[in-house]
Amino acid sequence: MRAARFEQYLRDLLLGSANPAIKDVVTFADAGHKASPYGLQVTFTTGARILLQIVRTSAQGGESADKPEVVKTGDAPAPVPDPGFGLENDRVNVRAFEAWLAALVTNGGNPEVQEVRTFHGKTHRYGVEVAFHSGARAFVYFAHTLGPGQDVGAHPAFEAKDVI
Repeated sequence: MRAARFEQYLRDLLLGSANPAIKDVVTFADAGHKASPYGLQVTFTTGARILLQIVRTSAQGGESADKPEVVKTGDAPAPVPDPGFGLENDRVNVRAFEAWLAALVTNGGNPEVQEVRTFHGKTHRYGVEVAFHSGARAFVYFAHTLGPGQDVGAHPAFEAKDVI
């Protein structure tokens, strides 16, 4: 799944979840965020925001972006228990959101998705890796975790807070 299509798929999953803690989900392009071509800005009812940067790698051997995408499918990942996600004392627990996001994608039933895992314990503190049956991978980096009223320019990228 190419990045543009994955961005839309993830946006649809987030909005379709009807999670009461989530106020809105917009693409980086619609939010005016120009640091990356693909990503989503998730705004919570508290005004806190998480900017999810989407980076994709091609399958082994690469592929030409100017040719139509060849969609490969297989078995969707086995469903996992929903860890639940909600505000805790009007704050967003970023690790809980990461776990919930991974479960949301895993349980999405998409036959293009082979495996989903969190970044927990990796170089980037927060994020989700999605492996596709095509051999491609999408990485959803938590580029910014912003409390209510905080601006992107005032906070370094990829230095995610635990609670916002």
